[in-house]
Amino acid sequence: MPFTQTRHLNGITRPLVARGQATIAAQRVDWHVTTPVDALTTITPNGITQSIDGGAPQRVNAGGDALLSSAGLFDMLVGNFDALQQHYTIAPRPARANGDWSIRLTPRAAGMARALTHIDVAGCERVAQVEVQQANGDRMEISLGPISR
Repeated sequence: MPFTQTRHLNGITRPLVARGQATIAAQRVDWHVTTPVDALTTITPNGITQSIDGGAPQRVNAGGDALLSSAGLFDMLVGNFDALQQHYTIAPRPARANGDWSIRLTPRAAGMARALTHIDVAGCERVAQVEVQQANGDRMEISLGPISR
């Protein structure tokens, strides 16, 4: 399915926009950014790899990125909200105007909360929108397009 990822960074006037295709399966997410660069990120329960411009996949060290290292990004994208409860307090939010459900994930661990204030997730039959609010004021929005059949 197509996606658009928009990052709003402090000190940068215009947002950084990436587009691509996501393939989400029970045990694997392939996140293929095609614009502005070609980068394939594969997320599994065992870790994250990335290939740039068709190169060999390299293991990604999430380092200080709380969203990748311990926030359950894989579980969020595949809709495994039971598993997310170990990392977040999950609170329902008012339904959106189009009827989509919406929840807010607030980090449980103090270390994660220093990097990440909350994640808002919305959808209908699957996750369709994700907004990540970082503690430093940066924000990332992910919009997942319709499922192609």
